[in-house]
Amino acid sequence: MVAKKHRAKPIPPNQSFEEFAEFIRSIISDEQPNEEALRRVFTVFDKDNDGVLDETESEKANQKIVEQINSLRSGFILVDFQNDFVDGSLGIKHGRAKQDPYDAIPKINDLLNRHDDFDMVVYTLDWHPQNHISFYEHCRNNDRSLQKFDRQRKLKPFDIVSFEEPSLRQVLYPSHCTMNSWGAALHDDIVKVESSKYVTKGSAVYVDSYSGFADNTGQNKTELEHILREDGINALFICGLALDICVASTTRDAAKLKFFTCVVEDCSKGLSEDQIKKTKDELRGRNVPYVTSDIVKAFLDEGKVPWLWVCHMVGLGERRHRRHRHRSHHNQSRSSSETSIEDGEVQIKGHGPTRELLSDNGLNVVDGSSDVNSSENGEKVEDDGKQEGSE
Repeated sequence: MVAKKHRAKPIPPNQSFEEFAEFIRSIISDEQPNEEALRRVFTVFDKDNDGVLDETESEKANQKIVEQINSLRSGFILVDFQNDFVDGSLGIKHGRAKQDPYDAIPKINDLLNRHDDFDMVVYTLDWHPQNHISFYEHCRNNDRSLQKFDRQRKLKPFDIVSFEEPSLRQVLYPSHCTMNSWGAALHDDIVKVESSKYVTKGSAVYVDSYSGFADNTGQNKTELEHILREDGINALFICGLALDICVASTTRDAAKLKFFTCVVEDCSKGLSEDQIKKTKDELRGRNVPYVTSDIVKAFLDEGKVPWLWVCHMVGLGERRHRRHRHRSHHNQSRSSSETSIEDGEVQIKGHGPTRELLSDNGLNVVDGSSDVNSSENGEKVEDDGKQEGSE
């Protein structure tokens, strides 16, 4: 793909704060920051505090903002828009939020039809063997062993169980997205881009995989990062199913790996409104904006970027998340596994590879997240703590 490029003009020297603020507003596609936020960005470069960016300071601002914007190569990632999640055995519309994936398809296709304006399009697919560890129908197979409590109780789909072998906690789902089945296929109504890439996940029997980058232990990576790095992709627009599980996990890992990342909210559907809000708050703390498809078009048409990407470029905006990380590590150190009931829901917190939130009524499931500790090129990536109530 050869995407069209819209180049931002350089910041001229001797700009006042007002002129600098006007420039920043002109390159932002979504929210308009207030004066205080803009002054924080201005102060990053105004080293002598004289209220004007001299030639050296302007050059630094151009390096941090303009050159990074002009070097962005974009990837559109559609997560798990498969038959079983649309209207099959794990249909998202049956979740507590009652969000129908069909409602997102027109906006998804609107962007996919502009595939030449992206540098890459990727589809991720849940791709399970028939005896996957997450399948309720196979939880008592002789190649795995439930802990005594779970062996003795009558289990049903969406129960959370603990296995002795392999040692893990797991949500039991109805069989879904088995390899080469109708349920695992990309939904027929989704535009298939001929030059796109496909990344499968969840093909190992004994571990689940929510993120498109790695399984829930973080030990086994997919080829997604390699595919993106190889083509110089550094800006990701992520959407799909489910917004609060696999989309959130894929986005979280992308942010850890230092991609410019955003979630395209009107091209995604989720299971739990509460968990959608929690993951949205968490990811915004990582400088990950939630945007509409119109904001994506502003990037494609005008080269404008979300405000939180500018914060990312200049190293601002993650303070709240870092404070939360410290508190989260402290809370996790008290117990490796805690179970609580909140508002009629079961919430499991701990160090396990998954941590789920289930209602008695169905698919209110909180994602687990992989722990991506290094980038594809070997660069060490900070192992961020998890938000309380999500992973």
